[in-house]
Amino acid sequence: MILVQNVDRPGVIGNIGLTLAKHGINIARFQLGRTKDKEQAICTVNLDTPASEDIMHEIRALPNIMTVRHIKFGA
Repeated sequence: MILVQNVDRPGVIGNIGLTLAKHGINIARFQLGRTKDKEQAICTVNLDTPASEDIMHEIRALPNIMTVRHIKFGA
């Protein structure tokens, strides 16, 4: 799972999806939320396969992305 914090602008979700698809990573679930003033957003993206550090770096470099974190829980 990755956690993405971003500026709430059109195209962010599409850019994340295209980047993952380019690397053959399927999205299992995508949850969104945003601040009341609609300036910032956050999403959790459940992935079928883990994203490498290179892919994480690529997502971080996308327009309007503020932070990207890998979240791992369980065994």
